[in-house]
Amino acid sequence: MTADRLKTASSIFLPMALLAGASFWLIQSLTTPQQSTLPHPTIATDTTIDTPALVTIPPRNFEYRDPTRYIENELPQISPLVHAKVQTQLEVTQDLVTNKQYRACVVEGYCAPAITVKTPIDDHPVVGINYEMAAKYAEWLSIKTGDNWRLPTALEWAQFAAEKYDDPEKDIQSDPNNPAVAWLSDYRAKSKSKGEAPRQSLRPVGLFGANSLGVNDVAENVWVWTSTCYERINVDAGGTKSSATSCGARVVEGAHRTYLSVFISNPQGGGCTVGDPPSHLGIRLVKGAEQPSFWSLLRNLSPFG
Repeated sequence: MTADRLKTASSIFLPMALLAGASFWLIQSLTTPQQSTLPHPTIATDTTIDTPALVTIPPRNFEYRDPTRYIENELPQISPLVHAKVQTQLEVTQDLVTNKQYRACVVEGYCAPAITVKTPIDDHPVVGINYEMAAKYAEWLSIKTGDNWRLPTALEWAQFAAEKYDDPEKDIQSDPNNPAVAWLSDYRAKSKSKGEAPRQSLRPVGLFGANSLGVNDVAENVWVWTSTCYERINVDAGGTKSSATSCGARVVEGAHRTYLSVFISNPQGGGCTVGDPPSHLGIRLVKGAEQPSFWSLLRNLSPFG
């Protein structure tokens, strides 16, 4: 190969390699939550800290809508309804995390202040919280107590929500050959939910009362972050299945399910969201190791198996 040909080849392949590398970096940066690079102060374990009250949820069977978004032949489909059989108990905080509890993490320099224009009231739930802030609080509380505190998965939220869990697609009809059926049905369901939307004014934790399992303020006017990443499964006309997962967006649970970018703390002010925006974003924690995932079983369900 002559020098001219080598030069020509380099001028073609080098930019292509650089473009491919840049594309890979961009995809990674968009789909992976960014970790804070700021140094954190040394946090000492304090077993005398006032830990949140817990409710123990027994093993139970319940129906649960898979949070994965399904697309077949470029048309949105209703996600499978799962008959979950959870065989392990779950410990969940009785109340939402309060301003007073969250402030202790802020004072130690581990958590960023909540993003809110109103003066926080100690016994009100902390709001104006994005995903990283919620995860950092769980991390801080774990260090302070020596226990494993974390955000719930979408499945675990349904487990402790009990009768407060509202199937997000129960009233939506679909026709694989006519996407307008699903769109119109979804519009009617959202219009109904807006008319039944909970009041936006915050109240002291526990004031909305407990569900049948003893967990307070479930599915009222504060939505909570889960650790479940946004996932989408596509099936083309030939039956070929592909999936895409983005942990740059998470499932948010409350009066209805939605999906939010991890940097959103005030969805009412705009931002990337799927579905109606929540009134407020707060924190509820569970204690202990994450339950074994059975998402792989869902992938075997027809017509996406």
